[in-house]
Amino acid sequence: MSTSRNLPVRCVATLVGSLIWLSSCSSSAPKESATTESTAGVTAVPIATEPATTEPARTEPTATEPPAATEPATTEPPATTEPAATEPETTQPPTTVSVPATISSGPLVGLPVGVPGAFPDGTYVVTVTDEDLAAVNIHPDEYAENHGTFTWTMAAGTWTFLQTADNVIQNPDASGTYVVAGSDIVFNVLNNFGPQEFTWAANPDGTIQLTALPSTSKYFSAFVASHPWMPQS
Repeated sequence: MSTSRNLPVRCVATLVGSLIWLSSCSSSAPKESATTESTAGVTAVPIATEPATTEPARTEPTATEPPAATEPATTEPPATTEPAATEPETTQPPTTVSVPATISSGPLVGLPVGVPGAFPDGTYVVTVTDEDLAAVNIHPDEYAENHGTFTWTMAAGTWTFLQTADNVIQNPDASGTYVVAGSDIVFNVLNNFGPQEFTWAANPDGTIQLTALPSTSKYFSAFVASHPWMPQS
């Protein structure tokens, strides 16, 4: 019986201990738990959130510099090309080679007509020696036929000579025409002997000095130019 009576005391003690423990537990529990307990069963009202005002981004206008002032290209006027000064062509008149008139009849037929010019008409004498012949390279075998005294007759463009010597001359005479142009004189000879060219000058004593040009034959050089011509009165 005593045992049954003591049971409620133990229960009370146990209950009190539990309450003390719960009380201590409740005082040390985090506040969030209390809040949770107090709000248990309460419907949470959503907090009205104001819409975020997103200000538009202020875009500063980009300062675009004005385009660089491009000076207009100064186009040089096209170079004025001076036309090449072309000298007018001087058309030379065609060179006309004057062919001298020739003798058409007589012993001098075919020779150019003589032109006496300023050469004095007259008879002249010149003596040709063997030394004169040697000076123009005539062979000694030809001395006899080419030495001696030559008597020249000059008259109005026609010449003749007569050759004399101590020995017999095979061809003692000859004739032809002469053409004078200033100080030049050309003796024209028959038998294709060709023109014989000289210069001439009158000396103060009346003699005539003739000088052979390179084109002249050695024979005519000896006959004509070995010594001055002595005039015969």
